[in-house]
Amino acid sequence: MKKWNGTAFNPCVALARLARIMKHGLLLTVSLALTACSAPRIEATPEYGKMRMSGEFAIATAGVASTNDLKDLGLDDEEGTPGARVDLKWGLPHLSFSVSKFDTSGSGTTTADLSQGAVTIPAGTNVDSDVELIYGNAILTFDFVPGDTVEVGLGFGVEAASLQTSVKPSAGGAGVDTDESVPIPVLALRAGVDLGSFQVDGLLTGIKAGYSGDDLTFYDLDLRARWEVFDHAHLLLGYKRWTVDLEYDDGADNVALDVTADGPYLGFVLAF
Repeated sequence: MKKWNGTAFNPCVALARLARIMKHGLLLTVSLALTACSAPRIEATPEYGKMRMSGEFAIATAGVASTNDLKDLGLDDEEGTPGARVDLKWGLPHLSFSVSKFDTSGSGTTTADLSQGAVTIPAGTNVDSDVELIYGNAILTFDFVPGDTVEVGLGFGVEAASLQTSVKPSAGGAGVDTDESVPIPVLALRAGVDLGSFQVDGLLTGIKAGYSGDDLTFYDLDLRARWEVFDHAHLLLGYKRWTVDLEYDDGADNVALDVTADGPYLGFVLAF
């Protein structure tokens, strides 16, 4: 574990502190905006899509020398992904909340050793693998293009991610697993065009941070196109891409995650 001012440095703890600071700033900004402006326009969007996970995973007790491709571990299947999003817009501010869940499991063969404590799964072992990813965000942007047709906004927010992985020998015995949950402060760019009954918009958030060998690169992209089919009701087609590249020490374990989950989704927007 890295040291910071004589104490153990944990990137998750550091990010949590930053997220608390940003969360208080976000809540204060929203409160001021709500008291200063009229009631916001509200949109609620249930979603369901298909996502596929790709990337690499490693856990070792003496430093990560090589990684296992998720495809080799049997974790490249396309899976159903439920989710929801709520947008509030009043004047220049635009606040959105979203949450999605992705689960996948499969069987494969390790191409590199996985070790955790006294447990080692050698390369070439047939394994059963599971991944559960839950992620969501609260994002506040401010539009700097006048008018209702075009929206271009910059802002900030907090992403919350929970990623659990488990790899066990198919023949039985102890396996290795990770369970990381962390709030991530992010910067945000939002853009959209309103053409009446047809609208397109996109939201990109991300951050890159590092300290003494502990590194995090994260971004979340959400692209949407929608058609108004009834008053206050829209059909929506979207695409999401969620990426995290994280290397850190967790006690005696060295963990490397380079994971992307992406795919299309359908939604139904209720606007008030």
